[in-house]
Amino acid sequence: AEPQPPQGTCGVGTHKGRRSHMEDRMLVLEEVLPKTRLLAAVDGHGGHKAAELVVKQLGDTIQKLGPWPFEDLELLQHKFAELFADLDQQLLEHLRGDADEVQSSSGLSSGCVACIVLQRGESLYIASVGDCKVLSFDEKGGARLLSGPEHHPDMAEEAARLKACGAKLNIDGSLAGLAVSRALGDFNFQDNWSKPPGLVTTPAVYKHELEALGTNTLLVATDGLDEMSKQRMASLLRSELQGEKLPMAAAQALADEAGQHGDSGDNVGVAVLMVKRPPAPIVEEKEP
Repeated sequence: AEPQPPQGTCGVGTHKGRRSHMEDRMLVLEEVLPKTRLLAAVDGHGGHKAAELVVKQLGDTIQKLGPWPFEDLELLQHKFAELFADLDQQLLEHLRGDADEVQSSSGLSSGCVACIVLQRGESLYIASVGDCKVLSFDEKGGARLLSGPEHHPDMAEEAARLKACGAKLNIDGSLAGLAVSRALGDFNFQDNWSKPPGLVTTPAVYKHELEALGTNTLLVATDGLDEMSKQRMASLLRSELQGEKLPMAAAQALADEAGQHGDSGDNVGVAVLMVKRPPAPIVEEKEP
């Protein structure tokens, strides 16, 4: 059957937090493929250049790798893996020629983690490496994580994978100084621009249906948004999406609050997809 156009409307918000530089990048493309919307959160580390290049090349690379087998999840997993590997190769070619990229005391070039959502009608196809995330909120404000476990070296599945491939963790539990175990970039310029052993680009891939989830609002965000509770996110979304307000205002309100008041001071990037307007906030009448 022919896919329906993607439901809902989108907006993006960012905040630098207390960091000196903004390394998060967000992207929304309304028609990256026929009747297919793209939402992406890309969280850079060790500089902004890897995240910036991924966002710049993402749409073209998705189109270059078509056709996309949306009807077969197993084939789609391979296609997303091909996409992330292609982006990683583009990063290698680009960063290798950049003198700024060999200045880091860590010995690694800049890198990034990313969560990509392709939306076709009611269907969401999610691919993620690292610790960005996708959250669905229903009309009651109930939140559900759609992007699966984050890729950290101490997560059970990742720890087993790293052990099986002989990867060694630092004494602080990091992988070559990184808090994540899957990422794009992070090439060791002191070792022929290889990636640290165990650091892979293979994404976790998921499929969800908006109607089955009862989604009112979808968030695609970097980990800076973790500073807020799900309850607070739901409350803010409900108040910011009333009347004629646009998703961009809600996205910026989320980013501002997490960036200004979060303990970590991390960069924040968030995309808001409004599928349906949430119900009006309940106003409690005060006793006379």
